Amino acid sequence: MKKRNSVAHFIPRTVTMQEATEAKGGLDLQGATSLLMAMMQASADTDGHNALMEQLASAMGYKLVRETPQPRQRSRSKKARAARYAQPKLSLVKTNGVAKPTPAEPIRSREDFNAIATYLHTQGRPYNRQRNYTLFICGVTLGLRVGDLLRLTVDDVWDCEHNCPRHRVIIINEKTGKRTNDLITPLAAGAITALIEEMRGRTMNVLKPGWPLFQSMRSPKGVPQPLDETQVWRILNQAAKECGIKEHISTHSLRKTYGYAANHAMTEAGLPAGQVMETLQNKFHHSSQSITMRYIGLSQEQIDATAMAVDTVLGAPPLATI
Repeated sequence: MKKRNSVAHFIPRTVTMQEATEAKGGLDLQGATSLLMAMMQASADTDGHNALMEQLASAMGYKLVRETPQPRQRSRSKKARAARYAQPKLSLVKTNGVAKPTPAEPIRSREDFNAIATYLHTQGRPYNRQRNYTLFICGVTLGLRVGDLLRLTVDDVWDCEHNCPRHRVIIINEKTGKRTNDLITPLAAGAITALIEEMRGRTMNVLKPGWPLFQSMRSPKGVPQPLDETQVWRILNQAAKECGIKEHISTHSLRKTYGYAANHAMTEAGLPAGQVMETLQNKFHHSSQSITMRYIGLSQEQIDATAMAVDTVLGAPPLATI
């Protein structure tokens, strides 16, 4: 095995002015250069010692120290490398045994939409009914994320000076930081008007523009607080179960229902599919139309329709006789 050479370092001591002068006077530049070259070219013994450099260092009051090179670290084991580059295991269950969440689905039929709206408006605690109904209507007709929906204030949707609903909701999207400008439809305007009147009835006709539009019943120190997303999820989930809707309905279903209904309406009106997807893509601030299609549930519908078309083309095979 070839032995590695040691690396030598000089550890200097303090040199007096007299020693420096004597060294300078006794050795000219050419002599110093020759001595330095001889030191550099001197070969070391098999054990790594260099006699010339050791004697010179000792005569000048220096100590020669050898440094053994550190051994090279071994690369990772095959098992470690395999674990590093291993593909994640695909499963419907998390590592802690809890099932992964099911993606929210849009409300696809007018019957289901009316059933949930009617339930929210007539069932539950009386002082929460108008709030829950307005939240549902605004979520579906404005197409906002639930976080942006819950950040709406009275002033965002109501003109306190003229005592009427505004024509548009103009806010900054919390997730993207982009400005959104959405029309308040007649259906949403009617629900908002009824909610504002109910709020005034509870507060002796007091209405502050900065109040949250969708308020929680828990108001510490009398300061109105907005609902949180967990509360909204419970409201919608319970309504869907009571109405017998099998699809997975959650807070994201409101925005997806907006996209699904808009696509259906514009397609029925005869608009080209590309133009419809472009409009919804701009509305949702998606990076591609395929993301928009998947978001509003069209991709899965097309896959299912394709499977049915294949089934139709192939036809039913003749039953085997026994």
